[in-house]
Amino acid sequence: MKNLFTLISAVLISVIILSGDVFAAGYSAKINVFSNYKPLGQQPFAFFIDFKKEINPESLKMTPVDPKEKDIKIPVYAVPLSKYKAIIYFIPHQKMDEDSELNYVLTFADGKWDGKAAGDEALKKDIESRPNLIPNYSFEKVYKAQERFLTWNGETEVADWRLLDYSYQFASLENPDSTCRVCTQEAVHGLRSLCFKSGKPCKIKSRNELVSGSAYSLKDIVLKPNTVYKLSFFLKIAKRFDNGMNFQGVGVSMTLLNNENKALPGGIISALYSINTKDQDEYLNKWVYVQMSDITPQGTSFGRINIAEKISGTTYVDMIELREIKENALPEIIVEEIKTEK
Repeated sequence: MKNLFTLISAVLISVIILSGDVFAAGYSAKINVFSNYKPLGQQPFAFFIDFKKEINPESLKMTPVDPKEKDIKIPVYAVPLSKYKAIIYFIPHQKMDEDSELNYVLTFADGKWDGKAAGDEALKKDIESRPNLIPNYSFEKVYKAQERFLTWNGETEVADWRLLDYSYQFASLENPDSTCRVCTQEAVHGLRSLCFKSGKPCKIKSRNELVSGSAYSLKDIVLKPNTVYKLSFFLKIAKRFDNGMNFQGVGVSMTLLNNENKALPGGIISALYSINTKDQDEYLNKWVYVQMSDITPQGTSFGRINIAEKISGTTYVDMIELREIKENALPEIIVEEIKTEK
């Protein structure tokens, strides 16, 4: 009878632990949300986190830092990317006024990283109802190049994209120090990313010009007018030296087109990351998540994605997303260093 009681107790303990309701929170990270110049409603927002170790996505829990609100559970949905990296979606527990701040703590525990999304089911349905509209968004579909172009000399082409080592204005240069290629050295999602390499600026018609690579989508994306979209991408600057240019950074933009595939006047939605005013510790040799939102004007029917970089060094771009969202406002989100719980 004693052995039977011991066995039943062990089974009950296992059931409680495996149910997902009980986790020993071994780690935590503070998540600071800033509304900046726009008030924010309660819609899904996202941030990127590198756990740097195997964790159990089911153990993720997000709560306000304020002790008075410690019993409030924030809906969280984690989408794993490459090893130990994830996008975390959440819905704030209250609306935010202009120039306000919300502070949360994200806790999690050791466990099996199975690469599967996990979290709040209602939030999952909301995210899945607004799919990524960009084809081959992570540059995984490739094929052997059949021909060379005037401004590109790579061996592997990317489906749905055109890569350019440099723009046509630099085609007369003997050895342009610039390339844009698909690569497997770095990736935040899947196995591939785009790699841009650029050298020092050169004198062209008495002006300093940086010869740099670019890429654009071959298929126009069907859009709706008067609709808010979020444009985002991942960026990693692995090597960089100052080139003295006024703008140093990477931009992913979308040109808006009417039903005749003609560009709308002023119709551009852009997500930009500039390093001019940033310390290298913020971006060098780490993946950075860049996102912005904007509303399409009347007459919008299609969009065309362009990627451009103006950095002397080596830069990787991956996982470009375009999703319809509810409101035209995104917060600035700072993820603090992960700490071990005592």
